[in-house]
Amino acid sequence: MQALAGVYADMPAIDCRGLCSDSCFSMFATPAEQKFIAEQTGRTLPLLHAPPEPCPELTMLKRCGVWESRPFVCRLWGVTEAMACPYGCRPEDGFLSEAEAAGLMRRLAALDGGEARMRRAMFEGADGRVQAVVASSAKGGGVVGGD
Repeated sequence: MQALAGVYADMPAIDCRGLCSDSCFSMFATPAEQKFIAEQTGRTLPLLHAPPEPCPELTMLKRCGVWESRPFVCRLWGVTEAMACPYGCRPEDGFLSEAEAAGLMRRLAALDGGEARMRRAMFEGADGRVQAVVASSAKGGGVVGGD
């Protein structure tokens, strides 16, 4: 779980105001993330959740019920220009480049030993903005905070 925490630590923080709950549909959690979330919250997330139903962790107040433990794809929302928050929330230290986001994605995939499987699942359950980042990782975008 330390390696997963390292990937998350290399992502910029964003001050979410909870206005984008209408975007909480496509969600993918790797097995490592599922275990992390279960350990941190006692909740079990599905491997893949896609529209039309909203994320099962979206609360009645339209906030993330596992915010501190949320999966990578949810952390990616709002921190890349391709996935910028439509309500103006911005990362404190600026956006990740597409290459940086792709590098983080590859580090995450390596934790479960299934980069191609992870990219395929994220791509199938994602909207166009997530698909752009997933496609970039397949092309070998840059690595952020990697070994």
